[in-house]
Parts: sequence; structure tokens; C-alpha cells
Amino acid sequence: MKPPIPITDSVFYIMAALTEPRHGYAVMSIVEETTKDDFVIEPVSLYTSIKKLLAEELILVQDSSNSR
Repeated sequence: MKPPIPITDSVFYIMAALTEPRHGYAVMSIVEETTKDDFVIEPVSLYTSIKKLLAEELILVQDSSNSR
């Protein structure tokens, strides 16, 4: 069994921003807005964290064609 993903600041803010389905740019914007620009997630960090969260099944991809 592999160890779980560490809850870094990036992971915490990403998970908090994903309380509803959002795309990457929206996640980055929400994090910057809620932290008053004290914490900024760059695209590479965002998508690396998202890939790990998906692998751990801590988040799921929602097909936008099914949300109508």
C-alpha cells in the first residue's frame, strides 16, 4: 500500500476550491481570491496535484456534457 498524498498548502487550497466542479483556471483564481493573493498556484503545480488527487481517487472528473 502506497502512502497517501501529503496535504500540502497547494493540495489543501485545491481541495477547498473543488467544493463544486471547476476547471483549472477557476481553481487558481479562487485560491488567489480567497487568500488575497498570499498564495498562488502555478499551472504546473495545480495539474501535478490534480493528477495525484485523481490517482488517489480524492477527486473525480465530471463530464461537462452530463451536467446539463
